[in-house]
Amino acid sequence: YVIAGSGATSVGGDTLSWGPGDVLVLPGGQTVAHTASGDGPAVLWVVTNEPALAFEGLRPPAPGEARIDPVHYPAEEIARQIDVLTGLPEQENQAGVALIFSSERTADSRNAMPSMTLAMNTLAPGQHQRPHRHNAAAITLCVDGPGCFSMIDGHRIDWSPFSTMVTPPG
Repeated sequence: YVIAGSGATSVGGDTLSWGPGDVLVLPGGQTVAHTASGDGPAVLWVVTNEPALAFEGLRPPAPGEARIDPVHYPAEEIARQIDVLTGLPEQENQAGVALIFSSERTADSRNAMPSMTLAMNTLAPGQHQRPHRHNAAAITLCVDGPGCFSMIDGHRIDWSPFSTMVTPPG
């Protein structure tokens, strides 16, 4: 996720140009180079599945054998999709709105990668998401959310822009 700045990422012969609010999903097993443009510093929030691979004793795919392609999701398209989703009639027991990121190669699984789901969640002001649990770890980046907070075991945890939260399984 591009927090600030603009630039380009090179991976496996592809070059993806990015700016604030864009999302990139990149295959493993290849050299990746992020380069900020000349208009100032860039801040990228990066999450990988490398710890899970190491824990399982697995390796990234060989170059050219990844099950995903490099994908660039521009901020403008993300905002357009969120607007479409928030414009739909609310369903009973709906726990917010989530934009699930996938690509042509991962559309059937609704995942960004075979081992990772990527979603952008949103709630309207004054709404809440019902208590829930995660079957796997959830890594959350707060993109925007004045007044947003989580309740964990009766403790209020306020969110702040670009803070990262790790929710363990269960």
